[in-house]
Amino acid sequence: MTGSRRRTTCRAMSGPATSRDDFRHRMLANVAALAFTVALTAIGIWLAMSIADLRKTQDCVLMGRRDCARISVMPQRLNCREPNGPFWPAEPAPRRRRQPPLN
Repeated sequence: MTGSRRRTTCRAMSGPATSRDDFRHRMLANVAALAFTVALTAIGIWLAMSIADLRKTQDCVLMGRRDCARISVMPQRLNCREPNGPFWPAEPAPRRRRQPPLN
């Protein structure tokens, strides 16, 4: 008799209000787990790439080469509107006329 009474009280407690709360809690936990997994994967990829780069540099140094350090150069900002700039022709190209064939 105590078993049947216990079942009815559990069923009464798990009504629609608690199932909504459980669903929301599960979804929040799933989103948190997904965010953690994505962050952990990104950190792992970054770490693997850093180790590979370090290994390449170390192999270069151990071979006795002197130009092993990476030189990072920031590209200059290009101004396309400036005359005689990098994308502005210095002088227009001359037009060539097609010559008639010599017979």
